[in-house]
Amino acid sequence: MPFLPRELECEIFETAFRSDPKNAALRLSLCLVARRVQFWVDLIYYETVTISGKSRANQFLDLISRKLPGFFAVAVKILCLVHAVETVQAVAILAACPAVQHLACWVQQRDYPDLALLISRLPLSRLWIEFTHFLNVPVAFFSKLTHVELVFWESTGIQAPDIYRLIRSFQQLPELTHIALAFTPSTANQAHAEAICSSLPDLRVVIIVRDDAWHDYEELEMPNDYSFDARIVTFSRISMDDDWEATNFGHDNIWSHAEGVIAQRRARSGSPDRT
Repeated sequence: MPFLPRELECEIFETAFRSDPKNAALRLSLCLVARRVQFWVDLIYYETVTISGKSRANQFLDLISRKLPGFFAVAVKILCLVHAVETVQAVAILAACPAVQHLACWVQQRDYPDLALLISRLPLSRLWIEFTHFLNVPVAFFSKLTHVELVFWESTGIQAPDIYRLIRSFQQLPELTHIALAFTPSTANQAHAEAICSSLPDLRVVIIVRDDAWHDYEELEMPNDYSFDARIVTFSRISMDDDWEATNFGHDNIWSHAEGVIAQRRARSGSPDRT
């Protein structure tokens, strides 16, 4: 009986599943073909993982213990840990998933240095994390990090020393081109944005996310205090969860919208450079 080379067989099944990776019926049908096909399909299925709470975290940790040793060490590339996940659970999950490239980590990290250390060892290109937690992450090894989004849980405002620490961290990221800052009027101001922009000339996109205004993607009228730099776009947003999913599945998202706005500005001005 003729047979296909294993590499070609794998490519056929991967292509079939990638055409509709959220289709549970398709996944089940493909997994029933053979054990090796289940392995190939699961590598794709678990590329993107969202842990939405404590119970889901426990279920995922149980799954890790039942899968082949090391499976999740190579499978998971995109990981979201939401606020309700306990820190100890997040540490265990990140330890089992060292190949994550896109990470949203919204869990509470204070007084838990192991989590910051685990994050620093990931081969990240995108990171979405709370502001003060980012300051605790050793960033020197992030040689591929291009996109950083920071949220702010404290309403007491950002102090100048923290902004300088943030800028120093950004300056250690050689590939950084996109940053988003979820400011509210009480947490940051024009001086903070100006300090960041003037210190990082290679940035292409700087998004000020108004998390005090939750609407569909909507470019807010550029306030005068942010008009000094054409790389800055101010947005409201529908939700963090939806935006994370849109970004990682190639749908319209806050980054693509901002890039479009900046491209239009530069087309109108006739200059590719920042203004």
